[in-house]
Amino acid sequence: MPAKSSPPPESTPEAPPAKTDTPAAAPAVQAFRFTGLIPSQYLSVPLTARPADGDKPATVFAWPGGAPDDRWESTDASPNQLPDNAPANTSSEG
Repeated sequence: MPAKSSPPPESTPEAPPAKTDTPAAAPAVQAFRFTGLIPSQYLSVPLTARPADGDKPATVFAWPGGAPDDRWESTDASPNQLPDNAPANTSSEG
């Protein structure tokens, strides 16, 4: 009597890719220097950008999505302004 053949082994599902606890790296935020001739407001931030004036440097701001218009140029300088609605430094000395 012929031997009964065993059914083919069931295929085992592949293991899902291992999850990592490391979040994806955030895109680098580029700093831009304001090159406009008169102060300008950007209500979406909100931000008041000012041109260089005597001893005061022009506004340098880190735009997360890139410069909003052609009055900004890419720079390696560190940002020198926060959004106008950024909380004030509340640390007290004394």
